[in-house]
Amino acid sequence: MTFFASDIITRVQRQFGDEASVQIEDADIIRWINDAVLEICTQNDLTQATGTMNSVIGTTSYAFPSDLLQVRTIYYDNSRLRFFKKTEFDEYINEQDPNEEQSGTPWLFTRWGTNFQIYPKPDAVKQIKLLYLQQPFEVVIETDDVPLPDMYLPRVAEYCLQQAYQTDEDWEAAGQMSGQFSDGLTRLKEHETSQTTEYYPSITVLPDDSGY
Repeated sequence: MTFFASDIITRVQRQFGDEASVQIEDADIIRWINDAVLEICTQNDLTQATGTMNSVIGTTSYAFPSDLLQVRTIYYDNSRLRFFKKTEFDEYINEQDPNEEQSGTPWLFTRWGTNFQIYPKPDAVKQIKLLYLQQPFEVVIETDDVPLPDMYLPRVAEYCLQQAYQTDEDWEAAGQMSGQFSDGLTRLKEHETSQTTEYYPSITVLPDDSGY
């Protein structure tokens, strides 16, 4: 089941005591709904997806999926690559291989903008597999579905209420909503973890990045 942006708007306005939208406009709540969805998807690993592509011999840079929200893991030929921050990656390469000439089986990766880089240069065509979170679609109008299971409706409302109370400078009420939001997410994550582990229902096959 799904729920609509209008469900959140109604709940927030009633609890906040502003059903006439004098202080908080619908547009404010819709913006907060989108912020809440991003926060929930990231914290509770929703919108999980798998993408695959083939490596190109001698090529180290590849494009992330266009719908990427956050990368979780990258595999090369079924072996998990170790992640280095860009500064760590550059420092390691500068010390070991300043011109990045080494080739072989990649064992680490870093990211820069919309691309990721593997090292050393692949010397064979193998499958690269990404486990990642997809960017959820944005809510635009009140009749739009919120791209979350209906069990998350209270959490979205709590997040929006926290923002509303902060706007009203009611810090005590905002803190209470923040606590309820965090505790509720934790309970839902524990419940979902007990149901499944590393299940990525959406599979996206990506074209070879032969242009890199």
